[in-house]
Amino acid sequence: MYTGLRKTPEEIVRIVMDEDAAALGLSTLSGAHDVLVPAVCDGLREEGLSEVIVFAGGIIPSDERDSLHNQGVRAIFGPGARTSEILEFLKAASGRIESGEPVGVGENSGWRWR
Repeated sequence: MYTGLRKTPEEIVRIVMDEDAAALGLSTLSGAHDVLVPAVCDGLREEGLSEVIVFAGGIIPSDERDSLHNQGVRAIFGPGARTSEILEFLKAASGRIESGEPVGVGENSGWRWR
């Protein structure tokens, strides 16, 4: 599912709710990841969607990644990331869920992909 460009965090959370999405990938090239991604993560938790898996991609400096991981982002992919790598992440996250391990944005598992 593609939500389109320039959606607010509230619109993104609403789309996740309406579509009953299990995972959400956020792409940011604008440098606003430090504001927008945490706002989406907070919104998901506030709406009771703590089990949704959140991952991000785009231009996110390495020294800013820990902050996003602490917000519940389970993987961060840089420019040029292969689709196969993203699929590996989603398979790993699904495997953890099947094993009863928490991986959602609000489940405070501390798990992150690589």
